Amino acid sequence: MPSLFVIQGRDQGRRFELRERVLGIGRDPSNRIRLGDTEVSRRHAELHRCEDGYHWHDLGSSNGSFVNTVRVEQQPLRSGDRIQVGSTLMIYTDSLAAAPVELQKDVDIVGPPSGELLGSQIVQVVSQDEGSELLSAGEQEDSASGWLARARRNLQIMYRTSLAVSHTMDIDQLLQRIMELIFEWVSADRGCIMLVDRETDEWVPKVRRDR
Repeated sequence: MPSLFVIQGRDQGRRFELRERVLGIGRDPSNRIRLGDTEVSRRHAELHRCEDGYHWHDLGSSNGSFVNTVRVEQQPLRSGDRIQVGSTLMIYTDSLAAAPVELQKDVDIVGPPSGELLGSQIVQVVSQDEGSELLSAGEQEDSASGWLARARRNLQIMYRTSLAVSHTMDIDQLLQRIMELIFEWVSADRGCIMLVDRETDEWVPKVRRDR
């Protein structure tokens, strides 16, 4: 189910499932996605469902609409896109086409040598809403501790990246999207993702990007 998840702003933590063909966004009660942000126009924008997913349409709002920090009037959305209206920041996820495919046959996860114990383990799985609340909680307390604030920001990056790519079905698109997100969140000059070729057992560059 496609959705908008508010990660910053007055409505932080809210998740809006996108079911209708056209959805209004703004402060007016008539909007399907009603936001309490006073910097958002009463009828700020609309989402239009198309064959390739939802498209964002700004309705001439006072403060504009931004997708991945770029001001837009009309913009097709991709899973992981960050949308800012006023002081509200949302992440768009798209599972309209199909459920995620199993990528295990394409990607190997390298584990520790035999006999060694793992340094960490999953003890509980939380929902998207709970995950956002955990990562956003205590940000004011973290301001006094530089390393703790940096660690929390790193966790936020990891969480939002996993949320963004969770519905990407093609391995090449997945790697490309991961690289795009890395460059959005990290001040890197260049990056490269490499995978092991099963036939030659050699590392092969799959995605490369320069800023």
